[in-house]
Amino acid sequence: MVPTEGMAFPTYDNAYNFYQRYACHAGFDIKKSRTHKAFREVCCTREGKHVSKVTDGDRQRRRPSKKMGCKAFMKLRHNYDGGALSSVVYDVVELQHNHPLTPSPSAVKHMRAHKNRDDTVMQFVDTMQESHVPQSCIMGVLSDLHGGQDNIPFTSRDVENRKVANVRKENANDINKLLEFFNECTLQNPKFYWDAQLDENGVIKNLFWSHASSQVEFADFGDAVTFDTTYKTNIYEMPLAMFVGANHHMQSTLFGCALLRDEKVQSFEWLFNTFNKWHILNRHSDPLNTIFARDAQIEPDMMLCINQTYTPYEFETSWDQFIKSYDLEGCPIMKALYDIREKWVPAFFKKEYCRRMTSTQRSESMNKLVKHKFADHQTALHRFARRMLEVITDRKEKEAAETRACSMSRLYTRAAFRLFEEVLQDSTDFRITQDDNFRNGVRSNSRLLQMSMKGYLHASANSGSIQIPAVYILKRYTMKAKSNVPFDRRDRETTRPDGVQESYRTNMMMIEAFGVARAACKLKVAFDRAMAVLKGLRSQVEEIPRDSTATVDTNTQDGIAGRVQNAEISREPPSPPPKVKNKRKDP
Repeated sequence: MVPTEGMAFPTYDNAYNFYQRYACHAGFDIKKSRTHKAFREVCCTREGKHVSKVTDGDRQRRRPSKKMGCKAFMKLRHNYDGGALSSVVYDVVELQHNHPLTPSPSAVKHMRAHKNRDDTVMQFVDTMQESHVPQSCIMGVLSDLHGGQDNIPFTSRDVENRKVANVRKENANDINKLLEFFNECTLQNPKFYWDAQLDENGVIKNLFWSHASSQVEFADFGDAVTFDTTYKTNIYEMPLAMFVGANHHMQSTLFGCALLRDEKVQSFEWLFNTFNKWHILNRHSDPLNTIFARDAQIEPDMMLCINQTYTPYEFETSWDQFIKSYDLEGCPIMKALYDIREKWVPAFFKKEYCRRMTSTQRSESMNKLVKHKFADHQTALHRFARRMLEVITDRKEKEAAETRACSMSRLYTRAAFRLFEEVLQDSTDFRITQDDNFRNGVRSNSRLLQMSMKGYLHASANSGSIQIPAVYILKRYTMKAKSNVPFDRRDRETTRPDGVQESYRTNMMMIEAFGVARAACKLKVAFDRAMAVLKGLRSQVEEIPRDSTATVDTNTQDGIAGRVQNAEISREPPSPPPKVKNKRKDP
């Protein structure tokens, strides 16, 4: 293990790696020094003398230099044969140091040259950091993987620095990454919808998007919508606005979300107009799809007419030309859309919105879920959009679990039936007697009960038999609340072109991979063999081309992608919302 003069290696990397292993066992750090075509030098990091570049009065950090004139170094000579490198030889080797050596593993891993960051392990660390696993938990997992904290070949500070570097990398080119994600969502399901508003400087001011599954949820449970904003969910400090409702299991569901520059009237006007426009077009999607099937250019021309007109007169003129150019004068759906143009076309900018919103409790609950589990103030914009898709997936998992629990229900969901039981229990708390002087109701202890659902249960409970009329049963609270839609509800494509689900492939490979790991970790020979095979297999698999998929032009949706392509995000913090007394803080 000790390097000596005259030792030869086929390449420079082999010679350097041998000297690095020696330095690791001896307990000193190394660095690459002078480089020439005929030779290279590798020396101890404590060689040379420190020359201060600032005066003592201007020095901000009082950390002393580690340089102390150490003479330990190694000179490698390059031997060439016919112009090609034939070998690398240790020409000069100086092993004496003028400072103590620290060969302990806990000290060596603090040296830059001996930090061993395996790509597979670091990718695992990146995954845990992206999932907001605390630093202490990450180090605990790494300690278990390496058989103790002393055996981890890097420090806790290295893990923290990697997270900072990854965040810096994530924040770079944020807009293009966001567009790539939106394009990916459109490829997975063409029903994905998004829109953006730019200011006069080409900076993104407001952004709205909605996934296909959210649109289906809105069609089934959009009769009641709450809306609220919250802060500290992204690095740009843009308020997050969410349209939230409740499904048939009384669970919160997300219809759409938006990022706003501020909470001014103009921003909310744009957002509600965009949400209203999406709702109108989505409600008429079936007949519109039939019209779009006639000519591939109808849909982009219609979107251009809707989104690229800025006054009512421009819209009227453009719409008339559009209708005539495609012979749609007698089309009933186009006439119906035109009749309600003031409610959804951006050129008219209606100002009356959300009259049914009476409480933001569900929105506040969703805000807490997003900030505690999926995003924080350091989340980049494209990463935030992906996190919101994970929020939708999390909601689906909760709904699926509750649906499974209600598998024996014949009518109501379990949550709705609990409410029914409470009302029924209250119905038996007192007697009801018939009052001949009042025909349309019942009287009990001078309290008049109208014949609503609750009053009907009072009367039925006293009669000894309960039969609920169909008029009192709302479909949205039953097991058949969800309607059939002519498009795929899934936001992600789980089935590959060969018909096999991607999740099935992943599960089967993980079972085999864990089996190999358990068997190979017991013996060194088995471990070396398994690692060699796995690395070779990985390189072969990565060379296989991906399954061909259809491509979607991002410029076809609303003509907005082309304008957003070179846009930026304003980093100026938005004006804080006005303070209101006794307003409950967002948890």
